[in-house]
Amino acid sequence: MHAMPLSDFVEAQARAAKWLAAWDGQGIHRTATAGDLAGAEWLAQEAAALGAEVTIEEFALDRLDPIECFLELGGRKIAAVPVFDAPATDGEGVIGRLADMVTMTVFITDARLGDRFTQLRREIFGDNYPASALITVAGLARPEMLVEVQGIAVVA
Repeated sequence: MHAMPLSDFVEAQARAAKWLAAWDGQGIHRTATAGDLAGAEWLAQEAAALGAEVTIEEFALDRLDPIECFLELGGRKIAAVPVFDAPATDGEGVIGRLADMVTMTVFITDARLGDRFTQLRREIFGDNYPASALITVAGLARPEMLVEVQGIAVVA
């Protein structure tokens, strides 16, 4: 195996960085969003420029776009970001109590916050808290996010 000359490697890195910046600048790439369409058109242009024959196949898709997303706790609204689609709800949304939680997985981007999370969980739930996992990750769906909580509750 032969090593790539340094100048070729630097050129390849610059080309990859340019492609990634162009793709990232198109917005959120969630299926059927403007960013998704922009990404498809951009990729088709890039492939055509390399000599490929390109066809974009369109299809119908029903999807739900949240209007407002938050967690209300003790009269305080905490802004939230939906990561996955959820079933439609009426204007009341999904209503439950923290006591209905049976499991939660918390993702944090800074391991130093782990002890504080454990302390907060005990303050909120007392000694009867749901099965829990705390996982430190390099990043979340959006760079500004520091914490993601996935909870499962059983409500009647």
